Amino acid sequence: MLLVKPVLLYKIRGDLTKLKLILTPVRLFFGLTIINYNLSYTNLMNKKDLLPLVISELENQLSQAITAATNAHNAAIDDQSKAETQYDTLAIEAAYLAEGQSRRIETLKSQITLLSQLTLHPSDNIELGALVSVEYDDGEIKHFLILPSGAGIQVFSKNKTIYVITPSAPICQALLGKSIDDDFLLTNTGTNQSGYVTAII
Repeated sequence: MLLVKPVLLYKIRGDLTKLKLILTPVRLFFGLTIINYNLSYTNLMNKKDLLPLVISELENQLSQAITAATNAHNAAIDDQSKAETQYDTLAIEAAYLAEGQSRRIETLKSQITLLSQLTLHPSDNIELGALVSVEYDDGEIKHFLILPSGAGIQVFSKNKTIYVITPSAPICQALLGKSIDDDFLLTNTGTNQSGYVTAII
């Protein structure tokens, strides 16, 4: 048995009137599953396909960090890097660089392990693991994937850029708990930014 409850939502923003047809909820009684559909975004992207892209980018960063750490370590122990005077700090600087890269390697390994164990589920509200589309009041549209790590990574799907954010990010804090068509306000970026949620996957 399939029940579909269409809800027409009218929202006026500036001089524009936006009409969105949202089917919510769609109840599949056999599977006891509730799915929210925003018709404009049903074919947006599959967030489960995005996670391997994020992990791949972290693996690339890990490979680069390992190379940098190896080079720094070699420089630190190279005979030409040995201090000839008390003011010669080349070897010391190389050692500090190698130590910093080693810490970054461990961080990246932890992030990769964490994301590799993550299972993404459909989301009704914005939460960890949700793929979110928002429209700012100036008309700009952005897509965010909320993950426990990988902040700052950008991945691409269906000609769209998806920004990875973590719960500590200001934009994520402004969005957590929101539903489709909810407004949000971002106030700690120097200038206020506001908009509304257009899709949650």
